Amino acid sequence: MLATEPSDDWITTDLPIIDLVKESVPIWAGDLGRSMQRAAAAFERRVRTMTSRTRRWEPAGGRARPDRQRATSWSPSRRLSLASHRSSLQKPGVKFEPRESAVKNKLSDLGAGGTASAGVVKSRLDILAEHPAITLRNQIIRALSPLGEVAASCWFRLAELDEKGGIRAGGWSTHILYPKGSLDQGDIKPETIWNWVVASADEALVLLDEATDALATLVLEVGTITLPQAVYRWPNGRVQFDRPKSDWLQKGLTTGGS
Repeated sequence: MLATEPSDDWITTDLPIIDLVKESVPIWAGDLGRSMQRAAAAFERRVRTMTSRTRRWEPAGGRARPDRQRATSWSPSRRLSLASHRSSLQKPGVKFEPRESAVKNKLSDLGAGGTASAGVVKSRLDILAEHPAITLRNQIIRALSPLGEVAASCWFRLAELDEKGGIRAGGWSTHILYPKGSLDQGDIKPETIWNWVVASADEALVLLDEATDALATLVLEVGTITLPQAVYRWPNGRVQFDRPKSDWLQKGLTTGGS
């Protein structure tokens, strides 16, 4: 990242901050690297624990507990933004909020232009977006994890309808929703669920490692940093991202700032 150069759309008044921009991205990369190291170390500890306990599913301490480091470590990579729009409106200003669709569109454009590493990054992010590990990560964060035992997420009442939309006689029944994916493993024994969780986390870690390597290659291949996103603020404090139609540039004039 430090070897990249500003793109052609940078203007002289913005260039003094280019070194600061270059320094900010490696901080993200360093955080991702440390997260991946912690995840790998967590996996190694789990393997040693299983070996020492004759590969029993149950970790030391009794009930199976999610390893938060491994289960949540891949989320920082999903924030890495290559697209120009990285903010969203939040009164009274803006907040940093990368748009995954914009990032993937940018990756698609780069791939179509012949940058092979962009396609690798996008394919890995696409897989991770729908990967069971992401669902499990969210369940762990929200205390809805199936680890230890598969508990009901919620109950609901189901009414069976006839062809005219009426409820059939005796058509009411009560059902349970379980955490996503937990009923797709053949059975819901604790060891089955635990092995599924471990396998999902390890597979996601491999995908993240591949995406990170491809992203590093992509940065070298692209070699430029795009101009920071423009935010337009009115005298009353209101902000917007679209250039006002009354602006000098929109009127076709040839003077004014960028």
